[in-house]
Amino acid sequence: MTCEEFLALWDRGDRSPEVAAHVASCPGCRALLAIDGRVRDWQPALPASSEAEFLAKLRSKIESRPAPRLRGPRPVASGPAHWLRFAAAAVLLAAMGAAFLLGRASRAPETKEAAPVAGLGDAPKKDVEPPPDPDGSSPDPEVPPDPVPDKPKSDFRDRLMAAASGAGREAFLAQVKRGVDRARWFAAFRSPDAKERGAAVTIASIVKDAAMAPQLAVAAAKGDENAITVLGELGGIESVVVLASLAGMPGKREAVVEALAATGRPEAGDALAAIGAWKSEAAWRRLGQAGGPAIVARLRLGGDAALAAVDAASWSRSARAVPELAKLLGKAGTREPAAKALAAIGGKQAFAALAEAADEDDEVILAALKTMSGRDAVEDRLLDVRLKSPDRVRAARVLMKMGGQESVPALIRALESPDLRDVASEALGALRDESAVPALVGLLSERRHRPSAAAALGRIGSPTAVAALTAASRERSFYEEATRAIAAIAAPESVPHLIAALGERSVAPAAIAALEKIRDARAVLPLIGALGTENAAAAHRALMVITGEKLPGRQGDWVKWWKAKHKDGKNSLVTCY
Repeated sequence: MTCEEFLALWDRGDRSPEVAAHVASCPGCRALLAIDGRVRDWQPALPASSEAEFLAKLRSKIESRPAPRLRGPRPVASGPAHWLRFAAAAVLLAAMGAAFLLGRASRAPETKEAAPVAGLGDAPKKDVEPPPDPDGSSPDPEVPPDPVPDKPKSDFRDRLMAAASGAGREAFLAQVKRGVDRARWFAAFRSPDAKERGAAVTIASIVKDAAMAPQLAVAAAKGDENAITVLGELGGIESVVVLASLAGMPGKREAVVEALAATGRPEAGDALAAIGAWKSEAAWRRLGQAGGPAIVARLRLGGDAALAAVDAASWSRSARAVPELAKLLGKAGTREPAAKALAAIGGKQAFAALAEAADEDDEVILAALKTMSGRDAVEDRLLDVRLKSPDRVRAARVLMKMGGQESVPALIRALESPDLRDVASEALGALRDESAVPALVGLLSERRHRPSAAAALGRIGSPTAVAALTAASRERSFYEEATRAIAAIAAPESVPHLIAALGERSVAPAAIAALEKIRDARAVLPLIGALGTENAAAAHRALMVITGEKLPGRQGDWVKWWKAKHKDGKNSLVTCY
């Protein structure tokens, strides 16, 4: 039995075992009956008061009873007890809102006692004749189940349909405000006619009163999905309670989740958590920062229980979740999703949490750091003289792994600290920014740090550093590091130094590779000479690249070729190749 079939039978007074079985198995219909039944049963017992006074009391009382919110380390509630809380809240809401919604407050000095709630197996009860409205007019009677059409009702339906489409809308709304036709309008939410029901919902979307939530719930349960959308647009806590009670109805969950997010209330986050909608990306994105409290409560559970909320934190970009996500970085099972969520949230606080947990070999956190637009937190750690050297060194390595030119100024400043010069030089070399060349050249005069500075200059590859490196290489203890840096730069102005380096076994391979890259004809004859050394294979390859000749690697063949090229003595080395 579908929900629509059940509601049709229930409205006709059917309390058969089949109907009872559907109520027992469908939480949505149970919640609906709680709302719908109490609206009718409570209305005669409510005291007379002005609409403005009653609305103020209603909202005050509702705000004092917010939707359940997760707090502390307790797991999210589920099962029958959880649904009873929402059903009870919905019943309370409907009970308090009935007088304002239906305009049925009695003006008599003595109030009538509420009729007992109709339950399963009870005979259908007769509707109570409504008292006159405060303005003296008598509202139209409520529509009974399966009514026989008559002219007045047909006339009301026509006016309702016309008002929904725009014709005579102002007049219709004025009548409803005065209490005239209000009962018929509310009865239309229960109508088996989908068009009439839809028209009633359309009027509700125009009125936009949060106290309309119970009536919209009735229309939603009868199949009008637009009623769920309007509940989200109303945005009150009343809508949150009613929407949560509708989430268990077949085919309504997706629309309910979307409507809860549309309310923009923190209580909606609690409702989404309570119905287990952790994978609803669009809903959490729309709810945004308002979903923070519910997300934080779930994250505090830790471990696998918190994993469901990590994605929600990422989608909502809730800054409140940052401290709890930072704690999850310390656990292997939650480290990667927490890092991705922090990167998505962004901001200095999230960046600081990632930077503190980062290591130069931690690809998970480094990948998260690279996706973030700001890196101030890591740079602050690098330059914070109050931190111990290992922490600052780690910050430099993180910046190096992150890449990008934004951190070059901070790393150049770090060269001023003796304990950071080597790691900062390494990072600057990895970033390959020529603006760092002057600062690195300045370190070539310091024995302790010049090897790292020379290596960085070689990686940057700026020809402007060749002269300084050549001068520094004259000191024998620094010759090898300087020459390797010169070879890495491979600039034409370094050819004389590289040719001279062919006679040094430790740097000859690097010099040959650099000469091959430069392709300068001045290196041909020295490379022919290198064919007789242990580096013959590299020298042969370089000769073929420079000259374009495909001669064997024997030195004699290249000597004959050389003599043939220069037998007249007119061809210079520079112009020959």
